[in-house]
Amino acid sequence: MACAAIHLAIVKRYLENHRDWNYEKVIAGTLYPDTVKKDESHYTDRNRGSDNVSHLRGKVNLYSFLKEHGV
Repeated sequence: MACAAIHLAIVKRYLENHRDWNYEKVIAGTLYPDTVKKDESHYTDRNRGSDNVSHLRGKVNLYSFLKEHGV
């Protein structure tokens, strides 16, 4: 869980400068991406190709992100 440790270290520093924020909610929101499938939290295409170029193209599905957020 190295990712979670890095996320917590960053948010801890951030919360030092934003003391009025709800600590529990910020921590929960910070850890949430580490608890779900990466395809769901990182907007990746499920059927990425096996070669490097198509794999990288499928890494971030900008269309899915924008559509979900109504942009």
